[in-house]
Amino acid sequence: MISENQMLSQIITIWIVVILLALLVFFRAKVARLIIEFFTAKTHPVNLAVFRIMAFGLYLKWEPTEALLFSEFPKELLFVPEGLRWIIPYIPIDPSIVNLLVPLFKIFVFFAMVGFFSQFSAAMTALLAIYLFGIPQLYGKVTHYHHIIWFWMILAASPCGHALSIDALIKRWKNRKDKIYVPLQESIIYALPIRFIWLLIGYIYFSAGFWKWRVGGLDWIFSNNLIYRLYFKWIEFPGWTPSFRIDHYPLVCQFLALGVIVFEISFIFLIFFPRLRYVAIAAGLMFHQMTRFFMRIYSIDLYYSYIVFFDWYKIFWKLCNKFNLKWTTTVREISTHKNQQLNLRKHLIPTIIVGVILVVGNFYCGFKNIHSWPFSCYPTFANPFLIPYTSQLEAVLVTDGGREISFRDSTLGSQLPSYRFSGLMKAIFFTENPQLQKKRFNALWEYIKSKDPSADRFKAIRFYEKAIILIPEESFRNPIEKKLLFEIQVKN
Repeated sequence: MISENQMLSQIITIWIVVILLALLVFFRAKVARLIIEFFTAKTHPVNLAVFRIMAFGLYLKWEPTEALLFSEFPKELLFVPEGLRWIIPYIPIDPSIVNLLVPLFKIFVFFAMVGFFSQFSAAMTALLAIYLFGIPQLYGKVTHYHHIIWFWMILAASPCGHALSIDALIKRWKNRKDKIYVPLQESIIYALPIRFIWLLIGYIYFSAGFWKWRVGGLDWIFSNNLIYRLYFKWIEFPGWTPSFRIDHYPLVCQFLALGVIVFEISFIFLIFFPRLRYVAIAAGLMFHQMTRFFMRIYSIDLYYSYIVFFDWYKIFWKLCNKFNLKWTTTVREISTHKNQQLNLRKHLIPTIIVGVILVVGNFYCGFKNIHSWPFSCYPTFANPFLIPYTSQLEAVLVTDGGREISFRDSTLGSQLPSYRFSGLMKAIFFTENPQLQKKRFNALWEYIKSKDPSADRFKAIRFYEKAIILIPEESFRNPIEKKLLFEIQVKN
C-alpha cells in the first residue's frame, strides 16, 4: 500500500523529469555545447600530477590487517558479491600470497606517487589493490572504498607523470643537450582524466541521493528521519554525542535532509557549469565536515580528493609571482603537427576506454542498487527512520555452565571492526539453506578454535534480536526487549 507521501513523491518526480526533459529539448544546442566543452577542456599537467601525488600518497602507510585476517578464513565463509561468482573460484586467497604482494603494493604506490614509471606503477598499484582490498569484501560485508581504485585506474590510463615526477626529470635530463624546448602546455590529455574523476565523485553522491528520493521520498525529508538516523549512528559510540545537539532543532534537521538530497542528486550536473561548479564543491566540503562532526563519518580519501577540482598550476603561479619565486615546469621538445595528433590519440584512447568502463559500470550498479567489487552502488541510507526504535542482531557464546559471553568479546570479535563482524554474523544467520548455514557455523567455529584454545569451554552460539531505543537520553533502558531467535550447538 502506497502512502500519501510516497504518491506525492512520485508525482513530484514525474513533474521534475518532464520539466527537465522540456528544458533539455528547448536548450539542446546549449546543452550539447556545454557537454562538448566539458569533455574537450584543457588543463595543465601540474593539476593531474598534484592529484596523482595525493591519491597515492594517502596509502603510503596502508597496512594489510584486514586482508591478512580474512585470507585465513575458511572457504565456507565466502559470501561472494553479485557478479563475481564466476571468477572467485579461480582466484587463490591465501595469507602467503597476501604477504608476498603487500611489499610489492607498497613499492608501486610509492613509485606512482613520486612518478617513477608513473603509468606502469599506477596500473600495478590498482591491480594489486583490487586483490588486496577486495579480500575483506568477500566475507559478508562490502565496505565502500572503491573510488580510490577507480582513481588509480584512471591515472594509470593517463599521462599523469608528465609533471612533478621523476619521469619528467629523467626526460629532461636525457634531452638536456637539445636546444629547442617549449614549456609543457595545457592539453585535453590532462583534463579528460580529471573530468572522469569528477564524474565518478558525482556518481557517488548521485547514487545515494537517487535511492533516498526513490525509497524515502518526502518521508526522508519532512519527518524526524534525519534525527533518528543521527541517533542510530550515535549508538555506535556509547556515551558520545556531538557538542552541538542539532537534533534539538527539528525544522533545521528537515531543512538539512532536503539539502542532502538536493546536493547529492545535483552535484554531478552542477560540475558541468564552470560557475556553479564551485557551489557544488563548497556544498560537498560542507557535507563532509558535517557528517564528520555529527556522525563521526570520516571519508578522508574522498574528502582530500576534492583537490582535483582546483587549478593548482594557477595557484602555484600566483604564489610564485607574489613571493618573486621562479616557477617552471618540465619541458618537452617541439614536435610536428602529425606527431602531436599521434600523441593525443596515444593518451586519449586509454583514458576514454577506462573512464567509460568505470562510469557505465558504476552507474549500472547504482541504478540496480548492486553492492559489489570493484564496481558498486555506494551507501544510500535510503530507508527512512520514522520511529525512534530499531532492532539489532546479537551473537553470544554459551559456556558449559550456561553463562553467556558476547561474541564481540571473543578473539575473533575483538580482531574484526564492528561493521565487518556484524556483516559476517548477519550473513551467516540469514543463510537460507539450513545445511549450508550449519556448515558455515561449524567452519567459523573451527577457525575460532584454531585461534583461541579457550574456545573449548563454549558449547553453543545463540542469536538474539534486541529492540533498541535510539533516543540518547533513554539509552540506559536498552535493550528494551530481547528475543532468542536461534541456537546452534558447536563442535568440540
